[in-house]
Amino acid sequence: MISNKNYKRICVVDYLPQNVRLDLQDDFRKKLFNKAIGECGTKAMDLVSKIGYSKDFVNRCRRGVTRPTLESVLKISKLLGIKIDSFWSKISSIGKAGSAESITLSYSIEFNEDLAWFFGFRDGDGIREGLVIGACGSPKEIMLLFKYKEIFDSLIKTSNRWSVYVKSRIISISEVKELFPDCRVYQYVKGRKENHEGIINLQIGSRILNRFFHNIEQNLENILLNSSNEAKYAYLRGFFDTDGCVDIHGYVVLRQCKKAYFRIKRVENILKSIDVKFKTFRRKDGFSLVVYDLIEYKNKISFESNIKRNKLDNVISLFNVKRDDSCIKDKLLKLTDKSITKKELMFRLNSKYGKTSNVIRELVYGKKLKILKQRPMTVISIK
Repeated sequence: MISNKNYKRICVVDYLPQNVRLDLQDDFRKKLFNKAIGECGTKAMDLVSKIGYSKDFVNRCRRGVTRPTLESVLKISKLLGIKIDSFWSKISSIGKAGSAESITLSYSIEFNEDLAWFFGFRDGDGIREGLVIGACGSPKEIMLLFKYKEIFDSLIKTSNRWSVYVKSRIISISEVKELFPDCRVYQYVKGRKENHEGIINLQIGSRILNRFFHNIEQNLENILLNSSNEAKYAYLRGFFDTDGCVDIHGYVVLRQCKKAYFRIKRVENILKSIDVKFKTFRRKDGFSLVVYDLIEYKNKISFESNIKRNKLDNVISLFNVKRDDSCIKDKLLKLTDKSITKKELMFRLNSKYGKTSNVIRELVYGKKLKILKQRPMTVISIK
């Protein structure tokens, strides 16, 4: 993980569900509850009136029959005037009542570039349904899923195992197993369309962690706005790695459905904070956020995806060519030696020279090109 003193630290206790159970070391647990009882009186019932739990619950927690909840431990630590971070190392694991799942977390997590990218990718292609945490992506971008898992594993130790569901014709199961040797790998054949690259799902089940990430996401914008610019860039890079694309007309587009309006607003606020110009358009089925300055986008945000980064470089190189209208006119006239639709002509020219509407207009007015007002519109050279 990247380390930098400018990165914000987030306290895990602030985002964990209050009803999770803490597995405390035996000696420490007995001392903690005995000290709390001694502070209130002489019996477990004296502590009950202070923390609001039953006598049976207090006794069972003290004996180790029941694991205390995070809420009860926080109340006891407040009663004793001590901070939970001073004895966090005494917590063996975090779990759920009646569950064999165990989780180990540091007391605080550095919100650095890796974690910011993780949440950006999660906002784009993350899985949040039910108990599942994970992400999905194209088989061509499988290394992004590997990075997503690697960041998760560096922060959280859990007894649960990852599962990888492969629905693709362009990648083999052996390749996936080689990249994810510690995961359960499944292949789905049904429902795969012919000539479709397919999809890969990366999943791990955990109700506690899903709730933990959900709680962070509720405060994510505030965390990001108070973080370093590097963390902001990384979050946007993760989001654009999933749902962003480089348009041939010379800009970067992030598309989201109507339900994701709050995520678009979050991206807007972060882009404003780093002085990147953009414009958001409302579509029939959602929103399109457009970043026009490709050079600024590349220098500040860019892509983690090699495919998208190469496309960004190619489009920048096309639009950075010095425009020579006379040269464009000559090449345009050569293109129209044969009949060509206006749409095809505009696409060819835009992909090489950028906007060419003025050049076409000049040639039409100069009667070097004739545009037939028919459908499909056809440009015919009349040299």
